[in-house]
Amino acid sequence: MASDNRPKKESNSDKINFAIMAKSIIVIEEDGTKVGPLTNQAAQVMAADRGLDLIEININKNTDEAICKIDDYSKFVYNKKKKEKLALKQQREKSIDTKEIQLRANIDDNDLNIKAKKALQFLDDGDRVKVVLTMRNRELSHKDLGEAVMSKFINYFSTDDTENPVHSEGNNIVATLFRKRK
Repeated sequence: MASDNRPKKESNSDKINFAIMAKSIIVIEEDGTKVGPLTNQAAQVMAADRGLDLIEININKNTDEAICKIDDYSKFVYNKKKKEKLALKQQREKSIDTKEIQLRANIDDNDLNIKAKKALQFLDDGDRVKVVLTMRNRELSHKDLGEAVMSKFINYFSTDDTENPVHSEGNNIVATLFRKRK
């Protein structure tokens, strides 16, 4: 509450009460109506009469005009943290993870089936799947075998699931699978 005349500042980013140095202030009241522009002293008196804090929301440094809100500071900080937490939660929900499946050119059919089932689970969960077939040493001279294994693996999925077609990246043959959420 704004009962004392000392400058009150609980965080580095928020200026409240007498820490506000702007000459002209536009005040947003508790119900959302705008009042102003007022002088700094008039805005301070208005907040003190209601027993609330004057909180700086935004300042225009060129005109030395601030937009301030009359509200209880602890309630303001609580609502601000709550909004930030909700925004982070929504951002996490919208993010898409990329899972990677690694294959080799001499993989057995049963192992290929198991990896394909795992990739299907990832796709069903809404993740992107990057399939990497690594070729080493003598396998590099038989790229056709690696391409055959990769095409056999890609055939487990529908054509809609392939985001990036099969392509070479150095010693690897790579494809990306992604199923759009509905």
